[in-house]
Amino acid sequence: GSAWGDYDNDGDLDLFVGDDGGANRLYENLGGGNFTAIEGVNIVNTPGRSNGAAWIDYDRDGDIDLFVANGDATPQSNSLYRNRMNSANRFLQLHLDGNASNYDAIGAKVRVKARIDGQPVWQLREASSQSGYNSHSSYEFYFGLGDAIAADTLAIYWPSGWVQVLTDVPAGQFLTIAEDSQRVVGLNGGKAVPEHFELRQNYPNPFNPATVIEYQLPDDSAVRLSVFNLLGQRVVTLVNARQPAGVYEVRWDGRDASGRPLASGIYLYRLETPAYSQSRKLVLLR
Repeated sequence: GSAWGDYDNDGDLDLFVGDDGGANRLYENLGGGNFTAIEGVNIVNTPGRSNGAAWIDYDRDGDIDLFVANGDATPQSNSLYRNRMNSANRFLQLHLDGNASNYDAIGAKVRVKARIDGQPVWQLREASSQSGYNSHSSYEFYFGLGDAIAADTLAIYWPSGWVQVLTDVPAGQFLTIAEDSQRVVGLNGGKAVPEHFELRQNYPNPFNPATVIEYQLPDDSAVRLSVFNLLGQRVVTLVNARQPAGVYEVRWDGRDASGRPLASGIYLYRLETPAYSQSRKLVLLR
């Protein structure tokens, strides 16, 4: 069995692989698609036929621990490994209580954005009925935030279609969120919905091949997000819909409404609602 989990809370998912008869493996995620095998720790040195594995913060200290199920025809003891890294990296843990959806929120997705090492990092978790071979990890959602002091955005996409968005959620918390707009247990700070309209600067900027544009709405509103050239001509409309209050992001690949790549240069993007309008500049490099 295998299990993904951010055991060092740096914002990257690491990987444990149990071997049925051979040595287990723990791979640290170095970022950029690169992993390194961790050697000389009990997790990989303990012999056994490891059929299943699951991450859980059983001691509620903010870092995830590992349970490994061993044994086959010859019964073997299971193993519970306590994480004693004492990392300075921060965390956020989340439990969901379904209402219109199923109680355990199976099928729910949670996206968290935080600025880690100076860069905006999005993370995604999903509640599923099985997390690996002969395994089931906790229904808790674990997010490592690295050096971030808060999650800029926490968005919950319930199976019912309901979406809840929190912003500016301080790190180091254990939250329980119910499937409605009212109950957030344990929240220290943070805002359930934005307090004002805002169009944020795109990132990266300058960009090639794509950039992300974020904006926030304090109320349900008709929204149009468009890109213009310096002549004032609309080259593409990215959003034209009615949206509930929340924080949104749109990815743009530098193409016009017909799908043609635009030339390098300075462009304007504008967010328009009946009560608000704001424009910003972006730079496309080819």
